[in-house]
Amino acid sequence: MNTKTLFLVVILTMTAVLLFADNPAPAQFDVETEIKGINLMKITEKRLPVELSSTEFLSAKPFIGPVTVGSDGQVEAFSAHLSTLSNNRKGYTVTMKATAMKSTIDDIDAYIDYRVYCGDPAGGTNTPHITTNGPTSDPEEIEVIFVKKLKRLECRSEPIAIFINSTTFDAAVEGHYRGTVTFTYKAN
Repeated sequence: MNTKTLFLVVILTMTAVLLFADNPAPAQFDVETEIKGINLMKITEKRLPVELSSTEFLSAKPFIGPVTVGSDGQVEAFSAHLSTLSNNRKGYTVTMKATAMKSTIDDIDAYIDYRVYCGDPAGGTNTPHITTNGPTSDPEEIEVIFVKKLKRLECRSEPIAIFINSTTFDAAVEGHYRGTVTFTYKAN
């Protein structure tokens, strides 16, 4: 090998050593997004699964009322579930209140009472429920769903059941009766 070639190899080697001698600073970039709060509630015909997208929740078939009571005082078959979808990391609470069925004719009020459950009514007194009581039947709201905190988007879907008070039904005067069950959602 001649000296020029040797000299050129030495220069190239030294240049490579100089170029790669120091470690460069790491190269980096950030990946960011913002997730908006999802706090949805509706009454659906069917029980919804725990894992559900917002689109699936919104497209779930809603329950269309009213709940009707037959002439025998029995609630006609219906399927309704209180369904919520939330990603609120601090959780949420849903409360329920109810008013007795009321009929007003010639300024005279008449009432038919009922018991409404939100949850499995087979759970008996452990299942959240309200029993209406005529004109004083706007009791304090009761808690029917309480979620302390969430780590992911989650759906809750609880069955709703109604049982008519046969004593007030059998003693009712003629008229059209209507009561209201109200659910209120509150983020924690």
